[in-house]
Amino acid sequence: MGIGLAVALAREILERTRAAAPVLAVATLLALPGAAFAGGPTQLLPDLVQEVPSGVVTQENPDQPGHWQLGFNSIVGNVGEGPMKIHGVGPGAPTNMVASQIVKMSDGSEQTLGEVGFVHYENVLDNHDHWHFQPFDDYELRSLDGTHVYSDQKEGFCLINSLTIPFSGIRGDQDEFPFGSPGDPDYFCKYGQPDATEITEGISVGWADEYTPFRGGQDVDVTGVPAGRYYLVHTVNTDHSIKELDDNFANNSATATVDLSWPSGTNAKPAVKVLATCLAAETCPYTDPPAPPPPPPPGPDLKPPKFLLGGATRQRFLRGRAIYVYAKCNEVCTVRASGRIAALQIAKSLRTASVRKTLKPGVRTKIKLPITARVRELINRQLKRGVRVVVRVTLSAVDSSGNRSPGKRTLTLLRR
Repeated sequence: MGIGLAVALAREILERTRAAAPVLAVATLLALPGAAFAGGPTQLLPDLVQEVPSGVVTQENPDQPGHWQLGFNSIVGNVGEGPMKIHGVGPGAPTNMVASQIVKMSDGSEQTLGEVGFVHYENVLDNHDHWHFQPFDDYELRSLDGTHVYSDQKEGFCLINSLTIPFSGIRGDQDEFPFGSPGDPDYFCKYGQPDATEITEGISVGWADEYTPFRGGQDVDVTGVPAGRYYLVHTVNTDHSIKELDDNFANNSATATVDLSWPSGTNAKPAVKVLATCLAAETCPYTDPPAPPPPPPPGPDLKPPKFLLGGATRQRFLRGRAIYVYAKCNEVCTVRASGRIAALQIAKSLRTASVRKTLKPGVRTKIKLPITARVRELINRQLKRGVRVVVRVTLSAVDSSGNRSPGKRTLTLLRR
């Protein structure tokens, strides 16, 4: 084919497709001139991308007491050139519809590819009663070495444009695969229409479909699963039955690394903690951060104990065998105490015995200062004469580090 004829043919194709999809036609001719010059439209294929698991939680299975579920959010988006469109045809429930992939072409037409699964009517699970496409997305909890795999019980997907995803291209129309409104024939994947004989579901370019935890099997049964670290792996289009742009399946999986534990035993609710998430991967290596360094050894204790003295300052000299004071430390301390007794008519002061006593932290303790019989006789003689007798008690509290707190207490003795 000569250059002039090829250019004329390209111009003819451009003019023919401009009315249906001008932007896509120009992009196709510029990006793929060989295909355009060959005279045929190109397939605008989807590119499915799996977002990382999120909102990971656990609960007891409401239908099976004593069984425990690990639930999560799952989002599948389309970042390709065309919609991911599924068309199901069949005789109605309980028979499944045969599902085929519909591909949009660069000239605005559509092409039906081969069988990619089935669509069945779900009327057992809560909040369903509509048609589900399978297979689509799979969820697995895998041990890090891959020797143990625990799978979901997902019953299928009602595929719609439920939210947008980051996308730099031309976003498709949300109404291409809408949730719809009650009364619409296609509302919520033909909700309440088990006798339907065909259905169309899908995800437009730049859009995604989201499923929340525990919705219709959106979970993995972890009853009896040993505590440990696992990969929670989400994979869309596992069998590659849906044709994707450039046969790119590298972004079809996403993973969360989780720790599963049974803090109250295996008969109680398990706990789960997400440690890391990885896009476009079936593993997500995670290294525990290093343990914090041990605290530095404490420096020398230079703080003296807090030493408090109490009791009445006027003390009846009852049997006259001892003088008493009350003391308290905020930490273990050893108290040494002695008293000096003074009276106006005694030339030389008298003394009590010196004592030593260990006090418990925060406990008010009675400290007894014994006196001799001779001192007792002198005190009683002075008290009978009406002489004021004073006892000046000197104390010292020492903690285990040798820190010292002094104390003094002056007592006036009264006649019994």
